[in-house]
Amino acid sequence: MAVRPAVFCFRHRVDDSPAQLAKMRQVARQVPGFVRDPALISQHGVRPAAGVIDAYSYLAPMIDTDRYLAWSQGRA
Repeated sequence: MAVRPAVFCFRHRVDDSPAQLAKMRQVARQVPGFVRDPALISQHGVRPAAGVIDAYSYLAPMIDTDRYLAWSQGRA
């Protein structure tokens, strides 16, 4: 299984939303590769017109869904 960055962008500061802040803090404690940096927005090509001002990223597992579907159909 491979991992790749999952990037989440917000139109408000994460600190301004108690629910998002709690979620982000939990992710930061438990998920490898966590980074909070508004620079992620431009690094990932998000247009300024999108109006996002805050972002975080973490490493997430990536699977080949076609391969997994074939495997799971064979098991069924």
